Amino acid sequence: MDDVSVDPRFIQLVRKLVPDAHLLRAWPLMGGISAQVTALEIRLPDDTLKKWVIRQQGDYGYRVDPGGIAKEAHAMVCLKDAGVAVPGLIYQDDTRTLLDFPFLIMEYIDGEAQFAPPDLPRYLEQFTQQLVRIHIVDASLPALQPLPNLHDAYTLKVQNQPATLDDTLQEGRIRQALAAFWPFSRMNAVNLLHGDYWPGNVLWRDEMLAAVIDFEDVALGDPLADLSNSRIEVLWAFGTEAMRDFTRLYQALRPELDYANLAQWDLFAALRPAGQISEWAWNADDERHMREVHAWFVADIFERLGQ
Repeated sequence: MDDVSVDPRFIQLVRKLVPDAHLLRAWPLMGGISAQVTALEIRLPDDTLKKWVIRQQGDYGYRVDPGGIAKEAHAMVCLKDAGVAVPGLIYQDDTRTLLDFPFLIMEYIDGEAQFAPPDLPRYLEQFTQQLVRIHIVDASLPALQPLPNLHDAYTLKVQNQPATLDDTLQEGRIRQALAAFWPFSRMNAVNLLHGDYWPGNVLWRDEMLAAVIDFEDVALGDPLADLSNSRIEVLWAFGTEAMRDFTRLYQALRPELDYANLAQWDLFAALRPAGQISEWAWNADDERHMREVHAWFVADIFERLGQ
């Protein structure tokens, strides 16, 4: 018997995809500001149980990128075909006839993010290997061509300065440096990028990496952009030595890349939390920690740049 407390449209959707299936329960998952994520447990006609995840674009995400869900779905299929640990895509719809906004349905992965792994070196090894696997997917695949080019987005970021700068995170100083460096003189070939590869978007089960999730920021661009974003995320989560170990592991797996501009890419990573670090932090203590670590990260960047 269906759970009458859930959105009846979910019941209709399940029956559309699997006639005679029953929706047993639904519960919300974390999805950020641009998406609504819901887990579903269903009973198939043969009485087996399945779990799905519906990722529905929110009003903000739809206004920013109406085709975002379709791009995310296409990228997930390409990644799955390439052997990357991502949930399998079950269904995607952007007609807005079944739900209010475009959505996709994917496999539910039994796992959780790890912020205190029992074996950090092993964690970092798998974490790094999976990022490399994403980056080496053939970026010339036709299905990936609608993805945004990060170079264009970063050009706009440099050119369009907000009316109010976040001086607490040295936004003005970072932007001044980026204005002098961008576009960088040396760039790597375009790769497929996750866009937000951090410990919270990697699920683990029994100390093994189970899946990478949340491809809403998937894009094409220099892989060092992803690497730098992950560097500060690993720094926040696990400390200085972990960030350095992660960087060395990545460089060892991809020796063909030019890392001369890594410090400049780090500037973009340092700019990301400007004006929103309070929203990113879980609580006041976490925000204090993030600000202290960010200050160290920025100081290290400018020391490497000789400034």
